Amino acid sequence: MIKLYRFGPGLGLPELSPFCMKVETFMRMFDIQHKSQFIRNPQAGPNGKLPFIKAEDLLIADSYLIIDYLVERFFLDIKQGLSIKALAHGYMMCRMLEEHYYWILMYSRWVDKTNWPVIKGLLMENMPPGVGNFISLMTRGHVKRQLLAQGLGRHKPDVIYQLGCRDLTTVADLLTGSSFVLGEEPTVYDAVAHAFLVGTLCTKFPSPLQQHAQSLPVLVEYCERMNQRYYPDGD
Repeated sequence: MIKLYRFGPGLGLPELSPFCMKVETFMRMFDIQHKSQFIRNPQAGPNGKLPFIKAEDLLIADSYLIIDYLVERFFLDIKQGLSIKALAHGYMMCRMLEEHYYWILMYSRWVDKTNWPVIKGLLMENMPPGVGNFISLMTRGHVKRQLLAQGLGRHKPDVIYQLGCRDLTTVADLLTGSSFVLGEEPTVYDAVAHAFLVGTLCTKFPSPLQQHAQSLPVLVEYCERMNQRYYPDGD
């Protein structure tokens, strides 16, 4: 049995971390039997991040490496007969979400003063007050430093959110006319898109991102479609 270590559910979401949800959805998509272990402290992971998996005697971190391992171990066909061009489109969309939009989503949760108390409360759940407060403040400081190093953290809030809304519009344009990212059946790229979009739509994290996503019916309908297929019971 593969054990998946992830942040866990909260605020009406089956998983709070988009990267953890990406792996969880992928495993459901390909019917990979596993057990989830919830961890509130990201520093517990081998690389100081979540998710990671334990498979036999192996600890594997990073969502891409986890999926690569699962594909090889279970002989999965994730290309599903799609053209090279279609696969390239899916890959580029995922990279936009994971390497650009991710940082804007992190800003909205960890730096934006409206949402910071919410994320702090989640981290402090089931922790002694002193420990939870220390970890939450340490993690917030780490996120701020990462945002500065990446570059987005040097912009004003309205510019950061403007860039994020542009990413969301791009995903909406790609989804228009299709049930899923690359057509009428879900692929590995949907595990990524859904994880970021459903987290953005969460009303417990209000922001210009959440408002913009809510204004795009194609994104709302897409998340409902994915939820019905992979999270019919909401967890």
